[in-house]
Amino acid sequence: MHEDYILSAPTVEDQMKLQDICDHAHVTYMNTSLIREGVIDPTTFYRAKTEYQSEFDRFLKTKPTGSLTFRTIQIMEKGRKILEKHLDAFIPDGLCPNKCGLLIRRVLDCVSCKYTIYICPSLSDQLDCGVYPVQADEGDQAVLDCFLPWHRLLIGKPEYYYSWAPGEPGNKKWTEKDFKDLVVTHDSSIVLNQLRLDEQGTYRCSLQDQNGTVFYRVTFLVTVIQQEIDREEGGRHAATVPGSGFKPWTAASRTNSLCVWCSRSTATSHATPKTEHFLQ
Repeated sequence: MHEDYILSAPTVEDQMKLQDICDHAHVTYMNTSLIREGVIDPTTFYRAKTEYQSEFDRFLKTKPTGSLTFRTIQIMEKGRKILEKHLDAFIPDGLCPNKCGLLIRRVLDCVSCKYTIYICPSLSDQLDCGVYPVQADEGDQAVLDCFLPWHRLLIGKPEYYYSWAPGEPGNKKWTEKDFKDLVVTHDSSIVLNQLRLDEQGTYRCSLQDQNGTVFYRVTFLVTVIQQEIDREEGGRHAATVPGSGFKPWTAASRTNSLCVWCSRSTATSHATPKTEHFLQ
């Protein structure tokens, strides 16, 4: 784009002046990016590039006023401001959106224009992203969702590792050997039907790669509320214990086979179940 514009100048002297202006502009673009981490993601780069191309096309179609060099300096400075605007929108919240956990992502280096790896440790430098108490009625359906939007930015193909430590949650401090591995899946949410009392416990979900690097971990303290028999009515009703408003996921135990439905989730809703796992 700039090359064609330079060659369109009427004289060799003008072409040399425009080349000097473009070279200086490239230096200012680089400096603008370097004071803002020096990287950009492909989406932000595309937005900045598209906006500048639109401005440059408008510049070429506008009737010239003033000297050629002055107009060139103006459009180059406009390009720098466009880059600055998009970087200022991206860097504070978009580059490292993980408030907890570890994000390792791919970005564009603004100097080499090649892809590079960028590491985003959390502000607290902690992989654990919280402990949440959860309640569900006996016999009810339960859902656990470990998804956060920044998980999509991770390089490679990390998977969700689910494990649990049976027993009344919150009564003791668990160690690694207390947890039993349950399922490894690319899907972030798991649904389990017909909860039983012996399925309550401390549930943990961690996001890991094939090398064992942990990016994210969250713990749920799952309590199953026992239903009482109403002898007069001949039916059942749930114990009146306030719920958390969140449906948990639990694991199967004993002899029956339990059907666990795994579905990809988004930040706001659950998708239609697509994958089925059987835990014996």
